[in-house]
Amino acid sequence: MIRWKQYCAIYLSSTAYAVAFLTTASLQAQQLQHAQVFVSASANEREKLAAQVLVEEVNKRSAASWQVLANASRTTAPAIVVTTKTNAPRLLTTLHLPTASLGTSHAPEGFSIRVLRGRQLAIVVVGNDTRGVLFGVGYLLRHLDMDRNSVVPHSLVDTDQSPKYSVRGHQLGYRPKNNTYDGWTIRQFEQYIRELAIFGTNTIELIPPVSDDALTSPLFPEPPMDMMEKLSDLIDQYGLDCSIWYPAMDKDYSDPATVNKAVAEWGATFSKLRRVDALFVPGGDPGHTSPQDLFHLLERVAVELHKYHPHAQIWVSPQAFSEEWLTQFYALVAARPKWLSGVVYGSEMRHSPTEFRKHIPAGLPIRFYPDITHTASSEQPVPNWDPAFLLTEGREPINPRPVDQNIIFHDSAPTTVGFVSYSEGVNDDVNKFLWTAWGWDPTQSAKETLEQYSRFFLSPTSSDTFVHAMMGLERNWRGPALTNRSIRPTLRELMALKAANSGAFDKNWRFQQLLYRGYYDAYVQKRLRAETASQKKALAILRTSKPQTTDAAIDAAIAALGSHTKCSSSELCKHVQEVADDLFFSIRMQLTASRHQASAVDRGANADSVDEPITDCPWILQRLAAARVTTGTARATIIRQVLNTIAPTSALYDDVGQPGHQRHVVPQPPALDRPVPSERIYSGVVKANTSRVLPMSWKSYLGTLFDAPMVMRYASLQQGHGYILHVIYAKSAQELTVTANDSAPLSPHCESTEMGPCTRVSYEISSCFIRKGKLKMQWQAPVGLGGHGRLLQIAATELVIVE
Repeated sequence: MIRWKQYCAIYLSSTAYAVAFLTTASLQAQQLQHAQVFVSASANEREKLAAQVLVEEVNKRSAASWQVLANASRTTAPAIVVTTKTNAPRLLTTLHLPTASLGTSHAPEGFSIRVLRGRQLAIVVVGNDTRGVLFGVGYLLRHLDMDRNSVVPHSLVDTDQSPKYSVRGHQLGYRPKNNTYDGWTIRQFEQYIRELAIFGTNTIELIPPVSDDALTSPLFPEPPMDMMEKLSDLIDQYGLDCSIWYPAMDKDYSDPATVNKAVAEWGATFSKLRRVDALFVPGGDPGHTSPQDLFHLLERVAVELHKYHPHAQIWVSPQAFSEEWLTQFYALVAARPKWLSGVVYGSEMRHSPTEFRKHIPAGLPIRFYPDITHTASSEQPVPNWDPAFLLTEGREPINPRPVDQNIIFHDSAPTTVGFVSYSEGVNDDVNKFLWTAWGWDPTQSAKETLEQYSRFFLSPTSSDTFVHAMMGLERNWRGPALTNRSIRPTLRELMALKAANSGAFDKNWRFQQLLYRGYYDAYVQKRLRAETASQKKALAILRTSKPQTTDAAIDAAIAALGSHTKCSSSELCKHVQEVADDLFFSIRMQLTASRHQASAVDRGANADSVDEPITDCPWILQRLAAARVTTGTARATIIRQVLNTIAPTSALYDDVGQPGHQRHVVPQPPALDRPVPSERIYSGVVKANTSRVLPMSWKSYLGTLFDAPMVMRYASLQQGHGYILHVIYAKSAQELTVTANDSAPLSPHCESTEMGPCTRVSYEISSCFIRKGKLKMQWQAPVGLGGHGRLLQIAATELVIVE
């Protein structure tokens, strides 16, 4: 048998086949419409599937009719060769193609691409292994420009590639809680998994029907366990890794009977699945089991798992652990139990990724579990996000965040072997592909990935515009929504794309997502500007009113506010609702609870919250209605309350939850370009129930995570005078410790006042605490607590001198 080097020598010296490497410019002129795809007669089913993926994806996007041929003779048509290094020499010889210079790397999942020009054009995709073949095909697809009239290479050059991170995955949970997946058929799952693999994803994580969800969804096309079995089969068919996210949901695993029951139930699930490569058990969120009991359970589970999947790994995370439990967890991990394959860094963690790595044995791998799907009340919220967006778009909106995600990835991934992202649907679709691309090559820019995403999923001729629009959607959320200069231009770009392509995007759900966000952002900004102008007018009327003219002033103020309390009749809002329906029909995305049967509004159904109050207009109207039925002093008090709450003039007032109005908070909240909260500080909003209208300053808050304190510093206070500090908390303040200049804890000056979800508490600051006109106020949550770590949430403060 002729060896590999002999093949190389023969074809390098042969005059029968003159090989020239194409320049990028000449290659882009090559038409591949009639190319033929060749695989080895020895190809296994996964190699053949990779070739079939190539053919099917090209044929979908063009008028080409590519076919897969096994060891056929060459014709005059361009050849696309798809094979492994093992099968390459014989196949290339049969096709009269050179075997030289196909790369020397044998790194797992890697591949080589060679573009050859002899009698005819040939593009050779050689995988180091079977999975490498699929990823090589994906690379080729991402470097083809395809439309109905042509298939041409785009910036395709010879390359040898292998991934930087060994785990590059995403969680696709078929459960009622998410905003999309529960409405999918197995065919829709296959297409999405295929697309993720084309960009380099190698792991898909499934969820069994035993999590903290409802048992069923009105959108399920089939029972969840049946779907899980089919998905495991499908993942195996593509040769990807199948991970299982399996929370420990029973109440007491210290009870042997509970453990026996759980092991039997988990084993029954494992026995039904064709493929399980990894089991990930979160310590919390959901679940609440001490580390010792959890490790004992997993020791038993490991035996059951390996009955059916002998090589499956077991991973565990200490999510939502208290300081005490986290210390126990580190000690148990240090003992290196035989069943433990690695640990996972997830959400609700007390320690940073770098600190966490220091506590884990050097040889034990860490997997990252990034939350790429949520924008608020999450591990990586949008920094300084305007409350107008927080209240309307919510925590699970369509959220391409290329700049933020790049920072988060490079801040967290280096301590790990890779990631499997937390996802609740396709609202984070762009983020998934960005993470996958960086998992393969961390040096790749977000722009480069977005260009490939745009060419492959949207349009090869308009990719630059799409990239600009996706970047624009992230810029829409930078700074105050009222003055943002990206929102209208981004919508105009998307509308121009729609108009210029005359129906080509009507059924393209990825374009529909971008258009939905464009309309939504523009509608929120339009509402905000109109209502803010009305509010300013109403306040001006009230501010200049006299005691004898309050009736007329109240009527005039109400008239100024009345026309802007709801704008659902606007064209922009109609477009939001229309595209929401389009997305439901195209991808089963649930943007309303009523029409689309979403599980909850905060689970992505933000078409229902598009008219959520984003200014103080509703609260002012309510207070003015109360003023109408009073007289004299009581009426004047209400008007003064409105003015002092909405437009306070005191320099010692902080609207703590409003970006730009947190002058006394130290350190200042993270900068706009830093989503990673280095000081463990975050922003959020509360939504009052319909029976209680709140002013905006009470709705938006600033909080800290776990034990991180919040500090406010005041200067130039009057020496010798006492003060009263009024604080609006976004939730109960009973567990908080409040100190002035590091004193003993302060007690409330008077009884706390409950205001819907908010609490108003006042503290007496004695003159003895004012040192050289300076005051430091500090809030501290109980040290060492576990859970979500979000007990400290301050909406507004005002320091008032006691005369």
